[in-house]
Amino acid sequence: GLIREANETACNMLGYTLEELRRMSPPDFNDPRYLGHLPRTMAKLRSDGHAVFETVHVTKDGRGIPVEVSARVVSLKGMPHLISIVRDVAERKKAEEKIRQAKEEWERTFDAITDPVMVLDNNYKIVKANRAAADKLGTTAADVTGLRCYEIVHGTKEPPASCPHARLLHDGKA
Repeated sequence: GLIREANETACNMLGYTLEELRRMSPPDFNDPRYLGHLPRTMAKLRSDGHAVFETVHVTKDGRGIPVEVSARVVSLKGMPHLISIVRDVAERKKAEEKIRQAKEEWERTFDAITDPVMVLDNNYKIVKANRAAADKLGTTAADVTGLRCYEIVHGTKEPPASCPHARLLHDGKA
């Protein structure tokens, strides 16, 4: 399980010289809190010959770097070896966190609106309903998602003649 070779980028990212890395195996620079995937990953490598997973590498100075590892089993001189491409995904993780926070903020704002509001698709299906709409309908937002608005709001099998969503779909005017 020792490192045989590493490129300059790997050495720079981890802060070790090539000679130091050659005396190490991956668990030496993997954050132990993220090794729970190891049994599944090793089983996948044995069965499929390749695996892609995320973990955290710890640099020589102790910094954690979130990484995506693409590993493949290859045969070199009749011996199985593991070749891994490791990509720093710190920027992607930051972007994902910002998106998650923005989504939560949007949902809190949407639910804070005291008027019933529903987002509908072109087939009258409820994509999202705020808390006020769900309360008015006597249900939860999750329970109305995917239903057709006219069925739940009007109890009909088609939109009523005065349906503002039908008019919007027809003429494109709000």
